[in-house]
Amino acid sequence: AQFVVSTGYGRDNPRRDDRYSDIGRIYCASEDYRYHVCRIRESFTNLRIEDRRSDARCTRDRDWGVTREGVWVRNGCRAVFSYEIRGRDRYSDRRY
Repeated sequence: AQFVVSTGYGRDNPRRDDRYSDIGRIYCASEDYRYHVCRIRESFTNLRIEDRRSDARCTRDRDWGVTREGVWVRNGCRAVFSYEIRGRDRYSDRRY
């Protein structure tokens, strides 16, 4: 099964917050139904499943969840997670 995630903050949305405009992705897997943490190396918010890669249900707070370090999974959950990157200035790379 595939899931499409929409945050509702597209380019035309007036409530969009540009501080969170960059999207990151991470694959995280519970091998042999064991607990596992996948580290996200940047400050993030709004972590969600983008693409489930297992037959396990991957229910939030039961099979996966958020830690200060990133995302945890267990019970056979395998998925690609997407998140909004915090604090990145999207205009900082521009040269004048």
